[in-house]
Amino acid sequence: MADPSTTKKEKKKTNVLQWLFLILVPLVLAIVILFIVLSMLGMDPIGKTKAFANSIPVVSNWVTTDEEAEIERKQRQYESKIESLEEEITAMESDLSSKNSEIDHLNQEIVRLTAQIEDSIEEDGEDETEVENLAKLIESYDEMNPANAAVILSNSSNQVALAILQEIDDAHRADILSAMDPEQAATFTEQLLD
Repeated sequence: MADPSTTKKEKKKTNVLQWLFLILVPLVLAIVILFIVLSMLGMDPIGKTKAFANSIPVVSNWVTTDEEAEIERKQRQYESKIESLEEEITAMESDLSSKNSEIDHLNQEIVRLTAQIEDSIEEDGEDETEVENLAKLIESYDEMNPANAAVILSNSSNQVALAILQEIDDAHRADILSAMDPEQAATFTEQLLD
């Protein structure tokens, strides 16, 4: 047979559970009905309950209000934007770095081309000076005695002598060539024909 003290304890437990259900179930039902009625009246009982629970120090850690949820959502959204902007900044910095190196390369190319232009201008200036000097020389040879001109041109370089002979008057050229050594006059004549 069962121990009478054990049976009493079991009966007591079932009585407590019965009373608990008799009190707890109607209480929960009453609260649900109250929430429904208050919601229909436009009073937002859930929001007010969350606000009240949030004001209790220990319970506030477990309850999240709509405002807090919205703040957290916005915070996640802003953090996502910040992250994408940081990635964009990194990409732009990389692009800027490559553009700066390209600018440096182009600046070096500009310096090199500028030096080439300056050299070319100096050479053109020298060429112009040479042309002016040649023009003066030709004028001098046009006025010179053909025999003297023949002696001087015979002792000059072939390039200078040819340049002068090409530019002077035809009649004067003939006089100068006739005053030269025949072999040298023949060489100059052949070169003048080319």
